[in-house]
Amino acid sequence: MPFAGFSQSDIVKRCIPLIAAQQFVEADAFIDSVLLKHPKEPDAWMMKGNSILNRHLLSLKSEPIIANPDEDILSIEANGLNSPPQVPEKKVIDSVEQYWKKTLAADSAREDVYMGLCTVYGMSMQTDKLLACLPVLKKISRKGSELGYLMEDYARLLRERGKVADANKVFAAISTMYPKESGIWSDWAGEYLLNADLKSAVEKADKALQCRTIDEPTRENLVDIYLYAQQPEKAVKTIELYQKSDTTYTYAPLYRALSGFSVGDTVWKKRMIALVAEKQYQNDTNEIVQVCKFLASSVYTGKNHDITMAMLSAPLNNFCSWAVIHRAKNDFPDSANVQLIAAEFYLNGKNYAVANSIFKKAETLKMDSVNRSDMHMVYAYSAYRAGDTPTATALFNTIVADENLFKRQAAFYFLGKMSLPNTFLLKKLLAEKQKTKYFYLGQLLLNNVK
Repeated sequence: MPFAGFSQSDIVKRCIPLIAAQQFVEADAFIDSVLLKHPKEPDAWMMKGNSILNRHLLSLKSEPIIANPDEDILSIEANGLNSPPQVPEKKVIDSVEQYWKKTLAADSAREDVYMGLCTVYGMSMQTDKLLACLPVLKKISRKGSELGYLMEDYARLLRERGKVADANKVFAAISTMYPKESGIWSDWAGEYLLNADLKSAVEKADKALQCRTIDEPTRENLVDIYLYAQQPEKAVKTIELYQKSDTTYTYAPLYRALSGFSVGDTVWKKRMIALVAEKQYQNDTNEIVQVCKFLASSVYTGKNHDITMAMLSAPLNNFCSWAVIHRAKNDFPDSANVQLIAAEFYLNGKNYAVANSIFKKAETLKMDSVNRSDMHMVYAYSAYRAGDTPTATALFNTIVADENLFKRQAAFYFLGKMSLPNTFLLKKLLAEKQKTKYFYLGQLLLNNVK
C-alpha cells in the first residue's frame, strides 16, 4: 500500500491528495517549487521522498514466495501467493533515504521520518540499516513503551519476505531496549511459534512470565504456547499471574481445578464442586465457569465416550479443550476419534513430534477408509514438517490417487518437493486441469527450480 505523509504542515496537506490520486508530476512540480524558494524545508524533502516511494510501489510487481503457512494442509488458502509482500528496489530506497535524511538534517527530532526509514529498510530487507536506526528512533521518540510494540512491525516486514533469522535479530534488539515489557517477549514467542520453533517460543514465553505483570493478549498467547509444549503447569501459573495483574479477573482457581481434572488427580471433583458453589460464580456465564459447573455436576460421571465427544466438539478455549483432550486421550486410548482430535491439537500448535506420536498410535486403531485417508493427509504433513521424510513419503503415496482433489494435489506437491531436483511429480501436478492452492505452489516451486 502506498505511504501517506505523516506531518500535517501545509506542504503535506497539499501533497497527500496529489500522491493519493497518483498525480506525481503535479506533486513533484509543487515540491520543487517549494524547494526552489526554501531549500531547507524539511517537509518538502520528506514529501519528495514519499512521492518517489509511492510511484515505485505502484509500479512494482510483487514476487510471491512460499512461506510455511501457505503449505498448511489445514487451510485451503495460500495468502503468500494471493497477496505477496512488496520488495522495493534498493536503489529506489537509497534515493528515498537521501531525501528523508535532508529532512533530518533540518529537523533531527522527526520521529515520523525515522519510522518511515525503518519501514522502508524492512521492506527492502536492509536489516543492518534497520538495526542501526532503532536505537536512534527510541532516543528521540515520545511514545514510551508503545514504540516497542510499533517496532515489531519492522521485524514482521522481514519475516513476511522470508527473512526469519533477520526478523529475530530485530526482535532481539527490541527486547533489549524494552526488557520489562512482557508483551514484547510474548509477541516474539508468538513469532517463533508461527515458524514452528516451539523450543524458542517457550524460552521467550518464560521471559514474559518473569516480567511479573501481563495483559490479556499476553496471557492467551503464553497459555497456548505452554499447552502446545506440554507444560500445563506454566499455563496455570500464567493465568494466576494475570489474576494478580487484573483484580477483576477471578477465574485462576477454576483453571487450577480444571488442570487437576485433566490429569485425574484425586481431589479435582471435590475442589471444583466447592469452587462453583461460590457466590461470585452463580450468575457468571464465562466459559470456564460453565465447563467447571458441568464437570462438577452429576451429569458428568467419568468415562462416558459420548459426553466426552460432545465436549470435544464444543467451541471451547484452548485451555478447556486441552484439559478435555488430555483426560480423554488417557480415558479412551482405543478411540480413534479422540486420538485424532488430540493429534490435530498438537499439529495446530506446531508440536509435530507429539502429533506424530499420537498419529502413529491412531494408525493402529480401527477407523473407516475415509477417516484413514484424512488421517494420512494430516499425518503425512506433520511428518514432513518434522523432517521425517520416509514417513511423509510413504503416507503421501497412499493418497496420491485419492479422488479428493485437494488431498491428491497436496500429495503431488509434497512428494514433488521432497524429490527435487527431480521435477517429474511437480510436472504431473501441473498437468491437472482443476486447481487448488497446491497447483499454484507447485507452479512457483517449479519456476524457482528452472
